[in-house]
Amino acid sequence: MQVYIHRLRRALGDDGRVVHSAAGYLLVAAVEEVDSRVFERLTAQASDARLRGDLPRAAELLEQALGQWRGAAYAGMRDIAALAAEAERLEENRLAAL
Repeated sequence: MQVYIHRLRRALGDDGRVVHSAAGYLLVAAVEEVDSRVFERLTAQASDARLRGDLPRAAELLEQALGQWRGAAYAGMRDIAALAAEAERLEENRLAAL
């Protein structure tokens, strides 16, 4: 785990964005900085637009949501059980958005 945390800190710049507490590690980031959260927000907005009958807007939002994808979720870290489960959930959501 420490190797992954080291890699993450190096990738993000060690400016306190990955913090350790008694409960474990925490990534400090705004919602709009986390692509998976942006994806989920956009797909929820697309669903709302579809329910309102605004299909062009729903399609636009889904296109934006799918644009968040840059390969497999948590690639290279799926041997961590919690990340593997989250990656699977995100992949299912991506397939639903197609």
